[in-house]
Amino acid sequence: MNLDFREALRTAVPLARRYRRELSVAVTVLAAGVLVAVGLPGQAGIGALGIPPTARTAAPGKVDWLQFAFSPDKRADNPDEHRLTPANVGKLRPLFNVALPDAPDGAPVLLTDVGTRLGSRDVVYVKGEHGHLWALDAHTGQEIWVRNLNVTCHACYDNSAPAIGPDRQYVYAGGADGKIHKLRVGDGVEDFEQNWPQVSALPMTPGRYKFSMELAWATAQNGHTYLYAGHSVGGSGHFTAVDLATGTQHGYNNACTDTPDIHPGLDGACARTGAHPWSRSAVYDASQDKVFLDSGSNNNGEFVAGSSWPDTYQALPPDGSTIMSDGLGWPLDSYTPDDYLDNEAHDQDMASGGMQLLPVGINKLYPHLGVIAGKDHRLKLVDTADLSGLGSPGNLGGALQVLPVEELNTVRSFGAGWTNPADGSAWVYIAGDKGLEAFRLTADAAGKPRLERRWMAAHGFTASPVLAGGMLFAAFGAGERSTTQPFRRIQALDPATGKVLWDAPTLPHHWSSPIVANGIVYLAQGPAGDRQSGTSGVLTAWALPSCTTCLSLTADPDRTVAPGATTRYAVATTLLAGAPTPVTFSVAGLPAGASARFDPPTVPAGKGTTLTVSVPGQVKLGSYALVVTAAGTGLAPTVATSLNVLSNTALVTDLSVKDGANAGKWSIQHDLEVGTQVYGDQPGTFKIVFDRVIGVDWIRPAAASRALGTSPLVTFTVTTQAEVNVAVDQRAGRPGWLDKSWEDRGTYLVSTDDVTYELFRRTFPAGTVALGPAGGGAQYLIAVQSSTQASIADTAIDKGYDLSHAGPGGGPAN
Repeated sequence: MNLDFREALRTAVPLARRYRRELSVAVTVLAAGVLVAVGLPGQAGIGALGIPPTARTAAPGKVDWLQFAFSPDKRADNPDEHRLTPANVGKLRPLFNVALPDAPDGAPVLLTDVGTRLGSRDVVYVKGEHGHLWALDAHTGQEIWVRNLNVTCHACYDNSAPAIGPDRQYVYAGGADGKIHKLRVGDGVEDFEQNWPQVSALPMTPGRYKFSMELAWATAQNGHTYLYAGHSVGGSGHFTAVDLATGTQHGYNNACTDTPDIHPGLDGACARTGAHPWSRSAVYDASQDKVFLDSGSNNNGEFVAGSSWPDTYQALPPDGSTIMSDGLGWPLDSYTPDDYLDNEAHDQDMASGGMQLLPVGINKLYPHLGVIAGKDHRLKLVDTADLSGLGSPGNLGGALQVLPVEELNTVRSFGAGWTNPADGSAWVYIAGDKGLEAFRLTADAAGKPRLERRWMAAHGFTASPVLAGGMLFAAFGAGERSTTQPFRRIQALDPATGKVLWDAPTLPHHWSSPIVANGIVYLAQGPAGDRQSGTSGVLTAWALPSCTTCLSLTADPDRTVAPGATTRYAVATTLLAGAPTPVTFSVAGLPAGASARFDPPTVPAGKGTTLTVSVPGQVKLGSYALVVTAAGTGLAPTVATSLNVLSNTALVTDLSVKDGANAGKWSIQHDLEVGTQVYGDQPGTFKIVFDRVIGVDWIRPAAASRALGTSPLVTFTVTTQAEVNVAVDQRAGRPGWLDKSWEDRGTYLVSTDDVTYELFRRTFPAGTVALGPAGGGAQYLIAVQSSTQASIADTAIDKGYDLSHAGPGGGPAN
C-alpha cells in the first residue's frame, strides 16, 4: 500500500455508530446510589443540595492532573509544578493516609476548585480494582463521595483508572457492566444523555473483559475531544474511542480489523483471541494528529495484515476509526517486530510499556521519534511518521534502533520524558521489572538517532514514573508480588544523575503510580492485581510540613500473621512543635472480624504505643492496608502499614523418593520463582515461571533420578485438597502414567539452558500423592498449590490472560 493509497483510505473512514442505552442503565442508576434529585441537565456542578458550579478553567497558580501520565502525549511531565523544588523536596512529610476498602490499581487524577457539598474543594479521584470510585479532599483525604461501578460482578477486577474531561465537569470511569460511565465531578451523579454510559465491552465476568488501559483523552486537530479505553482478557482485545461532544464512538478490534466498530461477543463476532491492549494507555501525537495503541501477543500468533495485528504498535486516526479497503481493515501505520512469532511463543508483548514520544524536531533526519518498550527486553526507537520505514501499515520490522535492556528485564509500566534545560537534550525514563533506567537521545556520525544509557536505579519492579518541578518521581517495589519486594520506596530523583533528593516508604502496590501537583505527591497503594489478593488499599499524600503537621507518626512497616493468631506493631510519635498534648490512637482497614488494641491507648504527643492485631481463624487470606491515626487537640497525623494474612499450614509434607542414590538431593521448596535452582544436582535456574504457579510450593528433584524405573518414584502428602502440577521436559514427552486425567492448562516453565517444561495438572484430595517414573530420559518437576490458590489464579488468568515472570533472556509478565 503506497502513501497515496493510504491517504485515499483515510477518506473512507466510516461514520461513527451510535450505541443506544440499554435497559440495564436503570440498574446502573441504583448502583451509583443516585437517590436524590440531580439538578438541571448540563449543569454539571449544580445539584439539589446547592452545590456550587465548577469552573471551566483552573484558577491561576493551580494545576489539574486530568489523566494518566498528565497529558495526552503521555510524557508524564507536569511543567507547572513550582511549589516543590530540588531545594525543598527533601522536607516532604506524610500529609494524610486514607484507608480504602478496595485496592487501587491505577494512578489518581486531580481537579482543583470543584463545587462539592462541602463547598469549593480540590479533589483527588481514585478507583479501586473492584470498581469503587472515590472523590476525596486533596488536602485532608476527607471523603466527598463514592460510587461502586462493579455491583454487577463482585469478583471482577480491572487495572484502569479514571480520567477527567477537559471541560472539568465530568469524571469518566469503567464499570463491570463493560461500559464507560460519565459522573459529575462534584457529586458523582451519573449522566445518561448521548448514549452514556457508553458500551465498550461485554459485561465482565471474573477474569474476563476487563478495562486494562487507564482512561485517557485527546483533543484532535478537528476540535473534537476523544476519550480512549482499552480492553483485554477474553474476546479479541479492542480499543474504544468516544467523541465527548457527540457521544458517538468507534471500536478498533486488534484481532479482527476487517470487522470494525463492533464489541466482540455483544454486537458482532471475532473468531480470533489475543492481541489485547496491555499497555497502560493510548498515546496521542498532536504534531501528526494520530493516536497510538498496542496489541499483545496472547494466544494469537496469526499476523494477517488488514485483519489480525498481534504484537503490533499501531497509529490510528484520533477518532479511533478503522480504515477500510477491499473488505480489510487498516490502521494508519504499524510496527510489528520481525520475530513476533517468538514473542508469541513466550508471551512477550513487545509494547506492554507503551511508547514515549520524543520532542518534535529533536533529530533533523527523523523529526518524529518514539521509544516503544515491552516484555521482549528491548527498546525500539522508531520513526513515528513511518513506523516500519516502508510507508504503509502491515510490514515487519523497520525500527531505527533495537536496544537490549536485559538489565531492566520486562517492561510493563509506562515511561516518562524530559528535556534537559541545561543543553536541550531529550531523555526518556523506562521502568522495568528490575528498576528504572535513564536514556538520552544522541546521534551517530551520520546523524541517525541513537539512545544511550545514562544511569539506573536497580530497585526492582518500578511503577510508571512522572516528572514535576524538574524532578523525577518513581515508586519502586511494585508488581504482582509486591508483598515480597525487598525495596518498597517512593523517591524524588535528579533526572540527569539519578541522585536521590527525597525518599519515603510505601506499601505493596501493583500498577499504581504517583502524581505530583500543587506541592503534593499522591500514591494509591494496595496489592491489586496480585491474583486479586489486594483486599484493601490506601491513598497516601506527602506535602511540605506546616503547623498542622506538628506531630509525626511512624509504625512498623509489615507484619505477617496466621489465621487465629496475633501480631504487634510498634507505633511512635515525634513532637515537631507545640505542647505534648494527649493523643489517642485508632486503626482502619482491618480484616473482617479482626480486633485491635493499643497499649497504652492514649499517650502524650512524642511518646509511643504498641498496636496488637488479632485475626479470627476464619479470615480471608491476603494483604490488608492499615491506617493508624493519632488524634489529639488540632492533630490527626496518620501512617500506613500492612498486614499479611497467610496460612500456617504446610501444604506439602512427608516427601519420600524411591531412589536411594539420589533421594537426598530431592527437597520440598516454597515460593517457586524466577532465579531458583531447577534440580538439586545441577546448577541451572528458572528464567520463565508462568503466573499460575508463581510462588507455590514445589518439589525440587534430582535430575539423575530420570534413570530409575521404579513406580511409584515419589510420594508425598498434601494437607488439603490440592492441584498437583507435573512439569515435563517437552523434548522427552509425557510418561505413560500421565494420562488424560491430567489437564493441560497451557502453562510452562523455562530453564536458563532453554529447556521448556510443560505443566499438566490434576486435583488430589488431602492425603498421599504417588507419582510414577520419569519418561524419555528427563526428570519431571512437581509444583503444588491448594485448590483455593488454583481457583483464584484461574479466575484471574483464564481466557487469554497469562501472567508470567521472567529473568534475563526470558519471557514476560503482564
